[in-house]
Amino acid sequence: MKLNTLFSWLLVFSGLVLVTSCGKDDPIEVISGFSYKADANDFLTIKFTNASSNATSYTWDFGDNSAASTEESPSHKYAAVGSYTVKLTAKASDGGTNTSSQVVTVVDPDAELTKLTGTTSKTWKLLRVVSPGRWPLEVGPIARDQVWWAQGRDNDEIARRPCIMNDEFIFSRDKSYEYKTNGDYWAEGGVFKPANECLASTPANMKGENGEDLTAFGDGKHKFNLVNGTKPTLTVIGKGAFIGLPKIGTVTEVKTPQDSVKFDIIKIHDGAVDTLIIESKYKFAASNPSPDAYWRVTLVHYDNPADEPAIPSPKPTADFAFDASGLDVTFTNKSVYASTYSWDFGDGATSSANNPSHTYAQSGAYQVKLTATSATGTSTVTKEVAVSDGSFSLSNLTGAAWKVRPEANSIYVGPGLGSSEWWQVPLNFLNGSSTGADDWSCITNDEFIFSADGTYEYKTNGDARNDGYMGSPNGCWSDSQVATSGNGAAFGSGKHTFTLTPASGTSRPVITVKNGGNKAAFIGFYKGYYGGENTDSAKAPNGGSDTNRYEVMSYINSGGKEILVVSVDISDGKDGTKAWTMVLQR
Repeated sequence: MKLNTLFSWLLVFSGLVLVTSCGKDDPIEVISGFSYKADANDFLTIKFTNASSNATSYTWDFGDNSAASTEESPSHKYAAVGSYTVKLTAKASDGGTNTSSQVVTVVDPDAELTKLTGTTSKTWKLLRVVSPGRWPLEVGPIARDQVWWAQGRDNDEIARRPCIMNDEFIFSRDKSYEYKTNGDYWAEGGVFKPANECLASTPANMKGENGEDLTAFGDGKHKFNLVNGTKPTLTVIGKGAFIGLPKIGTVTEVKTPQDSVKFDIIKIHDGAVDTLIIESKYKFAASNPSPDAYWRVTLVHYDNPADEPAIPSPKPTADFAFDASGLDVTFTNKSVYASTYSWDFGDGATSSANNPSHTYAQSGAYQVKLTATSATGTSTVTKEVAVSDGSFSLSNLTGAAWKVRPEANSIYVGPGLGSSEWWQVPLNFLNGSSTGADDWSCITNDEFIFSADGTYEYKTNGDARNDGYMGSPNGCWSDSQVATSGNGAAFGSGKHTFTLTPASGTSRPVITVKNGGNKAAFIGFYKGYYGGENTDSAKAPNGGSDTNRYEVMSYINSGGKEILVVSVDISDGKDGTKAWTMVLQR
């Protein structure tokens, strides 16, 4: 009996030992778990909080094929909104593991704002690659009608304005807006002086037409307000804040920095190339005949800066002006974006100088050609240069009628006698291929007749060029129509008198015409008179003077064809700084 009892106690004790031993060898129970929330400043960034227990290491799978994380409580930035299955594996020191998972949904709290600012900030630049109907800047009378102007539509303006194409317009999610010139700016005409060129963005340069301080239009930090809905708007707020061009205001063009500018949002699109198109009303006059006129700005953003197209290099444009004194001619090169030049003076002589001078052997009209070259191309311009040895007599002037030469640049205006720098009447204006306001063909049949007895007669031959200042639109009108238009009657057919003053020393020959009766005497084109221009119907024709003075720039008689070039000084001071020039032939 005692033996059985002892055996029983031994069995109980051994069982207790076995139980105790098995408990010491069991793995620790691991519990995996986590919570999460979006970063307040970046909704794509999710902050995870580890809630696991009995674990010493962790492995996170964020569900977007990104690299795993071993941080205890990591933050992870997703590439896009969406739902992701996130797994957390928690591991104990003895090897015990437990895995938990949750579907994490990344939500954009303001999708429209994100299109403008990205998750933190987004940099926009003016569109560089244009196509039909797609321009960085445009202005027109009605929506989507760029008849007035579109940057890059007809010329090399994208390349010629590199300082505006590298401007940065930066919108941040905290509602801040920054404009960066990146060291230079486009001095827009009507705002800055000097104008229409690229200048360093320094305070010394950023002046208005009357010396106003325009530095507020330079680099600056501002605010913005985005209003969503069926008619979304974007307003940049702060002294000098603008988008695209500084002169684009809320409802009209401006000359000085404004406190804010409001735009209608036409499009905000994010994709392969993010696009922002905004529009502002444009009131170009106090009484606006086009109330729907607009300015439109198109900007783009590239997520990968390497995809951003380079600013194209401008192609050269050849141009020159000249000043002739006798047989000596001084040429002023006005070409742009060129590095080398080649001159052909039309008499067999050439030059590679920038601003050459040339002396012709004899009087004549020479076709001078300038070729301007750069790494991006070549441009050529040809102009007729007439020179004279000064020999011009009454017999050269009188006789058959003179007429305006029906060729390009037969009437022009510039900053000096004989200069064509400012504007020239093109061939299509003179040969009858243009209509309406651009029709000048009625001038080419006008006759200017000088007689040996000192009489001078002007004949319209039934029609004449009308100017808007007379009270009717520009264009060719019948004599009767012109006669009833303001001062038009004074410029009709009429008989006058003239005198010829021969050349003397450095002075050119001068033709002086004197009004006859109630008619205004002029040669070639009535617009300019000695000391001014006919621009106001309330003023007397020819500025109220009964004489008009023309300098003979050149006279050429070659092969039975005579060319006479006369220029009238229209400068207020009569100092030769402004002039209209006419090329006559017979």
